[in-house]
Amino acid sequence: MDKKIIKRYFSTFEGKFLEKLFVELLKQQQIYTKIGSYWERGNKNEIDIVALDELNKRMLICEVELSKKRLNRDELIKKYIKLVNKFKDYKIEYAMYCIEDLDLFLG
Repeated sequence: MDKKIIKRYFSTFEGKFLEKLFVELLKQQQIYTKIGSYWERGNKNEIDIVALDELNKRMLICEVELSKKRLNRDELIKKYIKLVNKFKDYKIEYAMYCIEDLDLFLG
């Protein structure tokens, strides 16, 4: 993917599109065996991206927002408490991505 094209059309991105973009970028890394989103019953505690590396027992939990100002680490930690309890033997990592973080993937 070309980051110049992505950034040029930034104003047309919606949150869900940006989430899907980061999912695809994580898939390209070929580290994770499963990647998707997570939500609890009643649409409580939605987590934008959960990526599992089942071979090395690692989980990456990601929040995605258009603006860095909207990313909140404390909120993310609260959201994933129940999920983490289901994967007690996994090493948990988390990330908060916004449009500016495309450089991490695209160089």
